[in-house]
Amino acid sequence: LYQSVMFLPYFLSWIIVSYLAYSLFSIESGFINKTIIAGLGMEPVKWYFEPKYWPFILTFFQLWKYTGYNVVVYLAAITGIDGEYYEAAEIDGANAVDKFFKITIPAISPIFFFNLVTGTINSLNTSFALIYPLTGGGPGKATQVMSLDIYVNAFKNFRMGYASAEAVILFAITAALSLLQFRLAKKWVYYEA
Repeated sequence: LYQSVMFLPYFLSWIIVSYLAYSLFSIESGFINKTIIAGLGMEPVKWYFEPKYWPFILTFFQLWKYTGYNVVVYLAAITGIDGEYYEAAEIDGANAVDKFFKITIPAISPIFFFNLVTGTINSLNTSFALIYPLTGGGPGKATQVMSLDIYVNAFKNFRMGYASAEAVILFAITAALSLLQFRLAKKWVYYEA
């Protein structure tokens, strides 16, 4: 039951997540503002008009959506570690901390690496699906990310060439970060021999 509840946000579409964010942070009818007004007797916070709040709100919803997925993947990886490694470490006198850092972490490092690469790619490319229905890039341009800018230039301003150039740049950034992660992974990712 706990794993299902943790995994549930991963199945929600970004439109539903953005509607949930709106229902929490709306000035007039948002749950958080109603709580602030009723519980603390303060003025409602104008979340949508303050650019300083949006990096935290967007980060929270990105983490909320993908944390359950990562937890289930890590749990599957940890339960897949052969118990003989732990038994051998106990015979050698290893305590729980030693077993965690010398057996568990190296054994799940390929899974950690996979989640790191896919998380980086998702954060660069799927942020559009949350930001566009929620803020449209506002307030001002506080939440204007590159994927949203590609959409605006291509389908609102009809600057297809400019949007294509931005898409190539976004691809190059994503590829460069992925290649850097693969290169650095040789130092800390351990595969069974």
